[in-house]
Amino acid sequence: MNAKKSKGNQMTRRGGKRAGAGRPSGRRNKATVEQKLTLEELARAHTDTALAVLVEVAQHGQSEAARVSAANSILDRGYGKARLLEPEVISPAAKAEQDAEEAAKAHAEFMQFLDESLATYAAREEERSQGQPGTSEAGALS
Repeated sequence: MNAKKSKGNQMTRRGGKRAGAGRPSGRRNKATVEQKLTLEELARAHTDTALAVLVEVAQHGQSEAARVSAANSILDRGYGKARLLEPEVISPAAKAEQDAEEAAKAHAEFMQFLDESLATYAAREEERSQGQPGTSEAGALS
């Protein structure tokens, strides 16, 4: 077995991939990149026509699904696709504190409602007892 050794192209004894050989992972093939750029340029040349067709379908499409799809495409190109909002993560301690605050607020609202209801009831009873001569408070309670 005769193995040549050079700085740039070192062969291994048992074959296989040499260290550093080939296109780095994640990098695209030059031909693919150039082809994509050409395709993008061609597509951009027809942007006005494509948008006009989308608007026409959105306004006068045969089916509702076609109109909705065209409208969504127009909005996506104008404003970008809608992003999903990440749910807010709340720790258990913060959740418990939030629940306690909500419970305290609900309790305060209920107590205010109860006070107002009792005041209204007392005022009505007072009016009723004053409207009927000869009734005493002792008789009104029994």
